[in-house]
Order: sequence, then structure tokens, then C-alpha cells
Amino acid sequence: MKMNKKLLLLAAFIVLIALLPLIGNKVVKNTIEQRFVSLRQNGLETTLKQEHKGYLQTDLEYAVTVADEEKFLAYLQQFSSRELLYRKSL
Repeated sequence: MKMNKKLLLLAAFIVLIALLPLIGNKVVKNTIEQRFVSLRQNGLETTLKQEHKGYLQTDLEYAVTVADEEKFLAYLQQFSSRELLYRKSL
């Protein structure tokens, strides 16, 4: 009985470890999409150009264009030049 319980726990652990990359890729993509919502509200347009899904690595390529220049410039004026440089380095 103890051996069965250990095997069951080991199997559950292996399945969890195997799912982590898939879950992580989904979480990162959702985070990017949430940030793009803010950018879209402030004059930018974003389009997913390419998506290459893999088990350990997923590559996403986006096109970002200025759709409303006045709105985007007003958004940028909320930040100091130091804040923009910091955000650029992220």
C-alpha cells in the first residue's frame, strides 16, 4: 500500500513538472496581451505576426504601429525621460 501511494505521488509530481513549460508559456502570452490592451488604448496598434510554439520555447513576433499619433504622444508625456529609458531596458 505504501509503495502504491509513493508511485502515485511520484507520477503526479512528474505530470506537474511536465506541464510547467506549457503553463508558463500561456501565462507569459496572457501577460503580454494584457500589456498590449493598455498600449491599444493609448494610440498603438499591435498585431501578432508569427507564433512558433514549442514545448520549452515559444517565439512570438508582434508588429507595433502608431495608430493615433496624438493619443500616443499624450501617453508618452505622462512619463519622464528617465522612466522611458527604464521601461525601454525592461
